[in-house]
Amino acid sequence: METIVVVILLGLVSAGLLALNPQIRGTLEYSRDELVGQELTRACAEKVLGTRRRQGYASVISGLCDGLGGVGGFAANPSTFTLLDAGGTSVSACAGDSCTVTVVFAKISGPAAAIRPITLRLAYY
Repeated sequence: METIVVVILLGLVSAGLLALNPQIRGTLEYSRDELVGQELTRACAEKVLGTRRRQGYASVISGLCDGLGGVGGFAANPSTFTLLDAGGTSVSACAGDSCTVTVVFAKISGPAAAIRPITLRLAYY
């Protein structure tokens, strides 16, 4: 009798764990997508900073991070790559001694993860 009760309890616990499996998988996929998106955004930010250091402000252009993505369901190019001058006007290349760059990569397939933008304030000092 005790063995039957134990087998029934183990069966109920197993059924409960199987019911959680789709939720666990979804959470893992979302976490992976969020990590990939953040790494793509961070890689673009590093490319912007490196370009500014080596080649100057004028080399920071709107297509600087094109082709950097294209992995894990993300677009090859950033969904947002904006350049603003010191007055807040949109420009195609940084000029002068101040520029603000905002970068975001977005998924193009599957559910989208919430990727926060990285905003860099480039200033001559």
